[in-house]
Amino acid sequence: MNRAGELLSRRFVRRGAIEIAAIAVALTLYGFLRVTFEGSTADATRNAAELMRLERQLLVDWERDAQAWVLDRPFWITFWNWIYQWLYWASVGTILVFLWLRDRPRYLLLRDTLLIAAAIGLVIWATFPVAPPRFMGYVDTLSLNGDRLVEEQPGMVNRYAAVPSFHVGWPAIAGFILARGSGKPRVWFCAMLPTVLLAFSVVFTGNHFILDIVAGIVVVAAALLIAEPLQSRRVPHAAGTPTDAVPPPTTTD
Repeated sequence: MNRAGELLSRRFVRRGAIEIAAIAVALTLYGFLRVTFEGSTADATRNAAELMRLERQLLVDWERDAQAWVLDRPFWITFWNWIYQWLYWASVGTILVFLWLRDRPRYLLLRDTLLIAAAIGLVIWATFPVAPPRFMGYVDTLSLNGDRLVEEQPGMVNRYAAVPSFHVGWPAIAGFILARGSGKPRVWFCAMLPTVLLAFSVVFTGNHFILDIVAGIVVVAAALLIAEPLQSRRVPHAAGTPTDAVPPPTTTD
């Protein structure tokens, strides 16, 4: 390896290590604040009841029928439990790594969008706690199969962070940023498939209402609108990626 290549490699590794450390710190802080901002049981239950009432008025209260279908099919309980548990972070993480390696500007745009969405989410959870369906008479299919990884105990998770649903919102915005600019249907299909599967899974497993999903999409869309002006003001290639290593953020293929 020549001297230039060696320096580039070291710079790439150093930047990667710094980025991983920064994300780890951000996720730790996010998790701490998410638990800290858990609302009261009374408020969360009342808000969830209002949400259910609104869904009935809008004729989108499909959760009961969806669960009735899946509860009669043990295979599908296991399948949707698995999707809920593993596809969320796998899809978002894979897209982040791919964009870090192939398209640094879009990586930075996605990273900033996720961070802004998280900040918006923290404000909503602090001011408008909502109990998930599994606390409102629906079946928690993860507990039914013994698949729930974290006990629902105060101080461990925010039990009333149903709105917005980032379980759907984050994969949706990650897939959108990945596929944006591509005219290939298969690219869009692969990029958005995790979002579709997760949207079904959060309902089937009793973890989110339909309107939680809508709120998740709205929040990440708003976060993207905030992040894009920041991206446009960022100095080109400030992340340390050489020009010839970064494909253009959009294509016409």
